[in-house]
Amino acid sequence: MSGFIVLLITVTAHSQVFVETYPPSGTTDMGVRVSGVQNLSDRLSYERISGSPFWRDEWQLASLYGANEREKWLCRVKLNLATGELYYLDKDERELVTEDGLIRKIIFHKSDDTSIATALFMLNPQPVRLNQEMRHTYLQVLNEGAYQLLKLNEKTLGSADSLFGTLKRYFFKDESIYYINHEQALNTLKKLDRDNLLQFLPGSSGHNEWIKQNRINFKKEDDVLRFVNYYNSKK
Repeated sequence: MSGFIVLLITVTAHSQVFVETYPPSGTTDMGVRVSGVQNLSDRLSYERISGSPFWRDEWQLASLYGANEREKWLCRVKLNLATGELYYLDKDERELVTEDGLIRKIIFHKSDDTSIATALFMLNPQPVRLNQEMRHTYLQVLNEGAYQLLKLNEKTLGSADSLFGTLKRYFFKDESIYYINHEQALNTLKKLDRDNLLQFLPGSSGHNEWIKQNRINFKKEDDVLRFVNYYNSKK
């Protein structure tokens, strides 16, 4: 995991005045790869799929970081969870996509205030299979501290026959995979539950009384975050 970036945020801006800058652009896929679609190419356009492929549908101001400090941009973006692509608007309001794997870190801001970070995403160090393709994706960093809970948000393509079976209906399904990151080692949780989480938190069984008193449900993301933050505070 030597290529994994240290997951820390330091926001130094204190003003809403900013100048947008733009990363190099690539070519968007403009759809999701499928197989067995009659009379179509192997890529299904978004117009034929119910639901949204994006993390958020609205354009949001974000700071983008590349492999070094000189590679930094500020622009309005949307994160495509069906393909792993990062879309952005240039100065002429044209919709473009960043080069694959170029952006290592995304910090979303509140409205146009660059001093407030609302979400952090990091480039997944390992490509994953996403809708029949191996893709670069982004992991959402849910907390700070020595042990961090990371989340891979996915939009996977589902299908069903229409009422009379003459056409297929296509739709996006939300799926999530969670990880624990510690000292740049990324451990996958097979599912979100007590046993899968605590195996990556040494000595966590010593906090059973706190878990009981606070009624922690390890199948709920918010409760898992509460415990991980508490665990970090005791290290």
